[in-house]
Amino acid sequence: MSSNTMIEVKNKSIAAACVVATVSALVGASGCDTVRAPYTPRADQLPQESYPQISVSYDLQPWIAYSKPVVERGDVLKVSVPVRLTSSGTGEYSNTQYRFIFLDATGAPTRTQPDWRFQRFEPRQQVFLTANSLDSNAVDWRLEIRSAR
Repeated sequence: MSSNTMIEVKNKSIAAACVVATVSALVGASGCDTVRAPYTPRADQLPQESYPQISVSYDLQPWIAYSKPVVERGDVLKVSVPVRLTSSGTGEYSNTQYRFIFLDATGAPTRTQPDWRFQRFEPRQQVFLTANSLDSNAVDWRLEIRSAR
């Protein structure tokens, strides 16, 4: 065999090996046989006690102000939060929704919760967002306010 023939055979072998390697890589990368570990979320660094009792959606934060809540503890927990729209323009208003979330002694939501309620805020007019817990085990509460949907 001549040296040119040997070089040609060697080049063809290298080319064939490259094709096999490429096909193997493509088949392996297709994801069909890949097994991925489940995603493990990281622990929340903020303790539950540090969450705000009243939270307002990002789009309403500059426009909503609230005063000290009134909380009555009896057979059920009763909460009333004075809230107002801070804009002062005539004809401006905000359609919102709010809901209270009542929590038991362990910090877990009670079994029954009030639904979202509609509230229209007029400028400079204070309204009282109120709710009663539907469960006698409620010891704490949260209030969420968002734009109406």
